[in-house]
Amino acid sequence: MAKVDTFIGEMRDFKTEMRGRDAQHVAGIKSLEAKIDKLGDKIQNMIIAAVVGFGAIVFAAVSTLK
Repeated sequence: MAKVDTFIGEMRDFKTEMRGRDAQHVAGIKSLEAKIDKLGDKIQNMIIAAVVGFGAIVFAAVSTLK
């Protein structure tokens, strides 16, 4: 009976440890998602700036041809 009680205690400890690891894993994923969102925002801003710059170049080229 003592062995069964010991085994049950070890299994409870194992479950607690696994829940802790799961919580760390979820926290890591959320942190990564936040970084990806920030990177996406930066890329979007750079694309907008590139389009505006390209438009300015085209406008300047067309203006000089007239």
